[in-house]
Amino acid sequence: MSNAFAETRNCFASYIDYTHPLSYEEWLCAPDDHKAAILYVQFYEEITLAWYKCKSLYTPEENGVEEMMKYLMKNTPIIMENPKRFTSNYIYRVAYNCLYCICHDIQRDKERFALERSNILVVGDDEIDLFDTTVQDDGMEKVLRSEEFWKAFEDEDEATFMVINKLMGADCPLAILNDKGKVARRINKEEQEKIMKVICAKLEGVRHLYGY
Repeated sequence: MSNAFAETRNCFASYIDYTHPLSYEEWLCAPDDHKAAILYVQFYEEITLAWYKCKSLYTPEENGVEEMMKYLMKNTPIIMENPKRFTSNYIYRVAYNCLYCICHDIQRDKERFALERSNILVVGDDEIDLFDTTVQDDGMEKVLRSEEFWKAFEDEDEATFMVINKLMGADCPLAILNDKGKVARRINKEEQEKIMKVICAKLEGVRHLYGY
């Protein structure tokens, strides 16, 4: 398995010829385009500790490395002005704060992880490629307008229709709204997964609409 954090450390260490921990004065004398890389390599253990405490299933390591480098570059001039920040504690705090945000606060990544599914639907011994449904002569738009398609979902609750709308590209929150159009409750990950199973089962029931 690829380890983007370790690969980046090895790349930086080779590039800056890093062989031992530097003092603040040595770091300050290093070329400016080396300083953030030195921070990354020298405080690698603190950075990866923060990552493993913050990481989520829907945030790739590559994203974590990219975000970490942005913040190290932002903090380089700050550390240059304040030697007391050239410490493992300070770098850990910077790492934890920035990595936590990308691992837990980006709603689109949460929704993609909860809703994104393979285009291959396995039904018994058969496989259905859902991408094939977009190339029928009648077109997917006609299928979605068909009474039979929507009849398959007529007994489902509001949460199911919110997920269907989201899958169809609607710009709507994954939430149940009240009479005033405000969010009454969010549709959580567990509920989304259950709804996706229902949708897949319903699609199998109307598979003839797609030419199968």
